Amino acid sequence: MQSRRWIKTMGAVLLTFIIITVLAGIAGAAKYKAIYKFKVQNDGRTPMASMVFDTAGNLYGTTANGGPNRTGNVFELSPNPDGTWTEKVIYNFLGSKYGGHPSGGLVLDAAGNLYGTTLDGGKYKRGTVFQLVPSPDDTWTESVLHSFKGNDKDGGDPASRMLWGVDGSLYGTTPSGGAYSGGTVFQLTPDPDGSWSESVILDFDCAEGCSPRAGLTADATGNLYGTAFEGSPDNAGIVFELSQDPGGTWTENLVYRFTGRADGGYPVSGVTFGPDGNLYGATTGGGNLSQCRAGCGVVFRLKATDAGWEERAVHAFGGHPATLISGDLAFDPSGNLYGVTIYSILHGGQCCGLVYKLAPQGDGTWKIDQAHFFHGPDGAFPHVGLVVDSAGRLYGTTPYGGHGYGTHNRFRSGAGVVFEITPK
Repeated sequence: MQSRRWIKTMGAVLLTFIIITVLAGIAGAAKYKAIYKFKVQNDGRTPMASMVFDTAGNLYGTTANGGPNRTGNVFELSPNPDGTWTEKVIYNFLGSKYGGHPSGGLVLDAAGNLYGTTLDGGKYKRGTVFQLVPSPDDTWTESVLHSFKGNDKDGGDPASRMLWGVDGSLYGTTPSGGAYSGGTVFQLTPDPDGSWSESVILDFDCAEGCSPRAGLTADATGNLYGTAFEGSPDNAGIVFELSQDPGGTWTENLVYRFTGRADGGYPVSGVTFGPDGNLYGATTGGGNLSQCRAGCGVVFRLKATDAGWEERAVHAFGGHPATLISGDLAFDPSGNLYGVTIYSILHGGQCCGLVYKLAPQGDGTWKIDQAHFFHGPDGAFPHVGLVVDSAGRLYGTTPYGGHGYGTHNRFRSGAGVVFEITPK
């Protein structure tokens, strides 16, 4: 009996040592810091969008819930000399006709005004585009620039970051509404009287691709690129390009149709231009079909050739240690590629997502590493992409984890976290 107890005890010690060693190896890849944990009471909660830097180094972001009206807020994080950050709520959404529950990221203009979208609210209860203007007394004033109708003439339920075009217009996507009920790409143009005019420049048809879940990116000439989650012959989504004709109309060009097999499928992330001029993105499905029924997802590259665009899966995820890729990809100054997964599987437990790094190798391959593995109290289930500062530090949000994690439901508790990662 004593021998069995000794074996059991030593086995537990050995297992603990292995787990600590593995986690230490993962944590050693980068320095992680939660720079703000949202409070369970009287604060915003569930940050579902990526953030944006201003020229002074302040970070701005949104929470989808919480605040006095329970419809989310806009927050500012300012860096302090000692490395800490100070959080300040600059606007609480009012809901109703003013919009509420933002889940898309913010963009800034040259004057320091913020622009974003709300998932619902507005005149037609299908979401809004809003503007926040700062005042000398440090307050911010919100204006609703557009209320989406969600019918056959307009999109609805915007949930992704907008993009400034080279023409000074704002461009974005909606996953629903439009002529074929498959979502839209919209353009919002400032008028001389200070108002804004919205127009739909693409109606998605599920025969080709529909339900865009991510925002847009642009090349130097103003062509727009994005993804649609489903549609096309294999119903696995597409990558598309929009180019503007001299007369001002827009033409859609199909860049790539996903098959849902080795090449990937069902993208919820947008595409990003890399230092090499190629497009990079991620899919939630396809890739390794032997470990996940619909595939665990891939990171892909699209290279423009004389014959068209050539797609290559630069990394296919397995069920271990990560699955369900989400969020746009980001490059650091050294050309390394970073992204997030909502879940991770480590030692039999699904918790709680990770930040991964893909480093280009000299032979054209990419080496994957874990920049950070989330445990819950430090953040949980990251949904959106990262922003990178000039020093190569990464910043992102998790909608769960932090204060209150584990008090009710292990996998959907905590008010959320803003984090910083310093790569080594």
